[in-house]
Amino acid sequence: MDGKDHSGSLKGIFTANSSVSLVLLVDIKTDSADTLPVLRDQLVSLRKQGLLTHFDGSRTIHGPITVVGTGNTNFDNITHEKDRAIFFDAPLEESSTDFNLYNKDNSYYASVSFEKAIGKPSLLGDLSDEQIKKVKDQIRGAHSRGLKVRYWNTPGWPAGEKIWGQLWKEGVDVLNADDLKTAKDFLEKRS
Repeated sequence: MDGKDHSGSLKGIFTANSSVSLVLLVDIKTDSADTLPVLRDQLVSLRKQGLLTHFDGSRTIHGPITVVGTGNTNFDNITHEKDRAIFFDAPLEESSTDFNLYNKDNSYYASVSFEKAIGKPSLLGDLSDEQIKKVKDQIRGAHSRGLKVRYWNTPGWPAGEKIWGQLWKEGVDVLNADDLKTAKDFLEKRS
């Protein structure tokens, strides 16, 4: 695979939709200032081949692979470089004082723990009107900045699929799942 289609344009790895970028979500557990240089070194070959989504100092150029730093990734350690191929996993909470700082040129996702941001649903997976309003507000805020919404730590059985359905309906971009079979079945029902 040379990463190009018949016209010479870069293509992604997904045969069903080759314009979709594979997202490599790197969950940094150590000090970001020490770890990011090592990650950058590991990405050099992919960068030279033009396979990475990157920000060139004025705009984002999309590639078949998008690298996103999460966990202990420090925003300033990513954005101090004008030409960069690692994007940030921004906080999704609307209470974040720096939320306007994050946009599609420095971040890819806006993420948060579902329970932390929304609270616990009922045992049957029902969200209150207040919880649904929070979800809608968070999605609207992130999408207005060009970011994809990702909730992690969503409830599991028995309420999980119902919660996923509500999040999907409201426009969440990524559903984190530990039960891959159930997640696959859920997504196939919606394709």
